[in-house]
Amino acid sequence: MIKIEVLDVAQREKIVEAKKNSKELCTFTSEVDGQTKNLKVYNIPIDALLYRMNNGRVDSQQLSYIKKNRLPKNFFSKGQENEDAHNVLHKILFKMVTASTEDENIYEELKSIKKFDQNNPIVVSNKLVVINGNRRLSSLRELYYSPNGKSEYANYEKVPCAIIFEDLNEQDTVMTEVRFQMKKDFKEDYDWVNRGRLIRKLLNKPYLYSENDISHFTRMKLSDIDNLKRALTLAEEYLDEENESENYELVLDQEQLWKNKASWQKKNKTANKSVWYLQDNISKKIVSKGKELKKQGSGRLYEIHNKLCLDDGPVVVTEILKKYYGKHIKKETKENKTLNILGKPINDQFEQAASDLKQMLPHIKKLDAQKLLDIGKEIDANKDEGYIEKSLTNMISDLTSIDSRQIPSNRFDAIKRLVNKLEEKLKNYTKKFKKSNKLN
Repeated sequence: MIKIEVLDVAQREKIVEAKKNSKELCTFTSEVDGQTKNLKVYNIPIDALLYRMNNGRVDSQQLSYIKKNRLPKNFFSKGQENEDAHNVLHKILFKMVTASTEDENIYEELKSIKKFDQNNPIVVSNKLVVINGNRRLSSLRELYYSPNGKSEYANYEKVPCAIIFEDLNEQDTVMTEVRFQMKKDFKEDYDWVNRGRLIRKLLNKPYLYSENDISHFTRMKLSDIDNLKRALTLAEEYLDEENESENYELVLDQEQLWKNKASWQKKNKTANKSVWYLQDNISKKIVSKGKELKKQGSGRLYEIHNKLCLDDGPVVVTEILKKYYGKHIKKETKENKTLNILGKPINDQFEQAASDLKQMLPHIKKLDAQKLLDIGKEIDANKDEGYIEKSLTNMISDLTSIDSRQIPSNRFDAIKRLVNKLEEKLKNYTKKFKKSNKLN
């Protein structure tokens, strides 16, 4: 495990001052403070460079770390010169590298070629704080500080860096960072939560950019910006309800799910309140069981999310839940008419389902992942006339495969009990075909 040591700011400033009067390796064209400039590139000692704490690409990861480890909210924002903060941020950055196909390729390339391209330098401030290239720096450090790294990767002792000699305030630094991403794909470089948080930041003080401005320099459509803002707000509301505020790690891999939900909200929250009520609450149950659903082979979470929340899915879900929790629904009488969630007489099946779900919701505590998957299968069965044939065909195929396997002696009794259950189920099912060749 490597340990980052923070070089004193006065020593870093001496390095920068010395570079001003020395010959540069090359120049690097970039937009800084709204102007196109040719930055001079120099070799800088790897241990003199600092990660930038207020880095928009790791914002959500920092907040999740603070939440999980019960740290002060300003652990990172006030930790620019703090070694503990730098060592934590290094781990976060390198974890992001290894979790991303694109970044992992960069790491593997640096590992393979053992030379850093001076024509694509790391960009730093006049205090050697990295503005662009934090993840690349984490990869270089992992290689250089690895066992035998200082000999095997000696070229990484010094790193080509384009220095911005002018003083930049926080606003200028953020916009310099964002404009670097214009050269690449903004969507690829920031995960969906950090994209949303950065856009929200730029819309507010002290930036006060318009959505048109943001659309221009991030190359995102206005409709995508609106959808992302809604998705992030919905995810944050969910985290608040679960007492997991700012623990964005819980929703980071659910981008499509939250974006879909945001589009449903825009369509239905005002025009179809009952539909939105169903979608919103069923969605929350699915998200709360996300990890369990994946373990049980649900596939992509947004697929079962769409299945249960779109079209007549919410009505089917509610009808199935009534088998288990229907006792909590008040029966309609002449004096007591059933009302929809707005307190008005019920007009359609969605209003009826929303009214029923509202009464059952406080009691739905054991809606486990398996039950959600079973509901999804029932929805598939309702839509697909050939569902029974497909299911029976799959069962026969599975049984054929099982039949060729040796039964483990230590599992014999457990398997026998399952076979007996299967035999009983098949006996009951075959009764449907004995009275006549066709069902009436």
